Amino acid sequence: MGAGASLSGHPVKKRILRLLRNEQVILSLLAVLIGVAAAYGGIGFRELIAMVQTGGFGSLGGQLTAAVAELPWWQSVLVPTLGGLVVGLLVRYFQDGARPHGVADVMEGGVLHGGRLSLKEGAVAALGAIVSIGSGASVGYDGPAVHIGASLASWLGQRLKLRRARLRCRSGRGRLVQRADRRRFLRA
Repeated sequence: MGAGASLSGHPVKKRILRLLRNEQVILSLLAVLIGVAAAYGGIGFRELIAMVQTGGFGSLGGQLTAAVAELPWWQSVLVPTLGGLVVGLLVRYFQDGARPHGVADVMEGGVLHGGRLSLKEGAVAALGAIVSIGSGASVGYDGPAVHIGASLASWLGQRLKLRRARLRCRSGRGRLVQRADRRRFLRA
């Protein structure tokens, strides 16, 4: 076979092309891509929370309670108050329905809206959770991380024009994570 010869008849190329036409293979690759994106989103989420905590409370070294105990009283009141104000303004002006969105909205999007979630609402919810947790609110990390992953999955599925059943499947990954966390909590 010469250097300029075509590989169109090559058996390996035919197998690769056949795999790339298989919907299950494509969906599996998308699931891996979404999982990686959601994982990096979760890492970025935690890093941004740490930045907000450091900015509001100073160097923490992992212990928010110990850091707050050593702050002047006005700072330990001011930081959560400002955080609540910022979250309130985010919800009021940037979220549809003027209410916070969470995992229940992910589940609702899967059931009532065919897996369609708004990337904008997911981003605003994540930003609100970053400010809220970073300023000392007692809110969990997992719910917003699930919302980030489901919003990314839904956005990608909408851009790729996946069918409704496939879109619901992609955004449903977050609900599976939530159920696994709940079961682990109940066993403890």
